[in-house]
Amino acid sequence: MGLIPAALEETVVRFLLALADPGAPGALSDDQRELVRSAVHQDVPFDAMREGFRRMQRRWTRCLVARTGTHRPDAERPELTEQLVLRSSDFFDQHIDLAVAEYLRQRERLLSAEMVERSEAVRAVLAGEPISADRAGEVLGLPARAHHLALLLFAVDDDVALARRMTAQVVRAAADALGCPHSLAVSGAGGSVWIWLTRETGFPPDLVARLAARPLPARSLRLAVGTVAVGVPGFRRSHLAALDTMRVGRWDAPGDGEGAAVLDHRSCGLLALLSQDPERARWFVEEELGALASGGAELRRTVRTYLGTRSQAETAAELFLHRNTVRHRLQRAERLLGHPLSERSEEVWAALSLVEHQRL
Repeated sequence: MGLIPAALEETVVRFLLALADPGAPGALSDDQRELVRSAVHQDVPFDAMREGFRRMQRRWTRCLVARTGTHRPDAERPELTEQLVLRSSDFFDQHIDLAVAEYLRQRERLLSAEMVERSEAVRAVLAGEPISADRAGEVLGLPARAHHLALLLFAVDDDVALARRMTAQVVRAAADALGCPHSLAVSGAGGSVWIWLTRETGFPPDLVARLAARPLPARSLRLAVGTVAVGVPGFRRSHLAALDTMRVGRWDAPGDGEGAAVLDHRSCGLLALLSQDPERARWFVEEELGALASGGAELRRTVRTYLGTRSQAETAAELFLHRNTVRHRLQRAERLLGHPLSERSEEVWAALSLVEHQRL
């Protein structure tokens, strides 16, 4: 006998027994539990199972009520009919409650197993282990060959519980802002939540602005944005870029929740690359800046701003300084460097950025 007929037969037998002994304790049989488990694994909505129980209830209640038409004496029929209807309702209500509990238990078990498998697949992809796009898409639940954007959600005060509690809300808002039908979120290292948004087509060029337009649900939360990349290798590449964004973003993130909430990889990619090795980064700063490295924060900030604008007037306006003050500071910086700012300007700017952000 198949699973469904066996479970139905067991239900009918128990229903008839319950009519004779309505006080007997109820429990699902092995066949009934297996039917529920099978429904969960086949992603059958519980509403469909509930409707099946109710149809059975209506059918058997009609059959039994019809049989009361032959009962004698006639005066007992109304009471007998009422008892049949009440006991039928009690039996099926109880069995639906039992089935709901079993369905939820099996569903939780399945989701836990899927989450473990998904987390293992994520870590395998990030470790660069070989995995086909078809297999990755099947386990991760998104089209692996499509365009991916990795995000890292974290709290500047290291409130891990807050970041995880707000994950679903942040993912929904980000996916809606960028028009992404597919998303994935798993708990990551360092108290962060690893998020991927996926689109079949490319992402809009103003994606960071769109994300920033959706305020995060708590002031201490930050969203580090990776690069858009394609396929299984892109899934990994975008995440590594987001990790760099988070690492650089943590340097200047104040614990009071001030500062930018959405951190753009494009604004810190060079710093992330240069600071991969802190010891070599310090050597680079010492070699490029020389005495300027200890020349004072205001002087270094003036030089860095000037190298970004290439204009003394714009530097003065941005820093609220007099032009003569800017000119004197730049002249002093050139003396400390030992060469004009027009020489090795990119290297000097990078070294100053490392000092400002990483406090080397």
